[in-house]
Amino acid sequence: MDKGIIFATDAVIAFIVVLITLMVFSIMLGSESQSLASSSKDYFLEQKTLAVADALVKNSYKEGEIGLCIFDAEKKRVLSNEINSVNIYKLAKIEQDNFFLKSISFSSPKRKEKRIFEKKEGECIVAKRFVLIDGEKGMLFVEGCTFREGEK
Repeated sequence: MDKGIIFATDAVIAFIVVLITLMVFSIMLGSESQSLASSSKDYFLEQKTLAVADALVKNSYKEGEIGLCIFDAEKKRVLSNEINSVNIYKLAKIEQDNFFLKSISFSSPKRKEKRIFEKKEGECIVAKRFVLIDGEKGMLFVEGCTFREGEK
């Protein structure tokens, strides 16, 4: 009889330990999935902003396309990271899905300029790229945003 009570008590304790372990695991899994869901929004914004910034400094300017670089007709190629500041003001507004380009600005030792595309509010991130602006070393800032819930 004593062996049966000890065995039953051990089994109950082991069962409780397993239940507590599963409960802790499910709570941790739930909190991890919440943080993953919030970081996926940030990932979308970061991915779009960096893609636009890369396209701006790697593609030549053409009407209706994303690009700011100078095209060297003699070499028949785009001069990556060499930007003509006039192209910034010719660039069309960029908006796709839940993403929009809020502003582009650049700074060099001699001047700083900013072009604002949208006055809308939203969650934003700024991508920075080193470039040659009109033959002068400088920094290009691309501000990309996502719309707030219910906007657009």
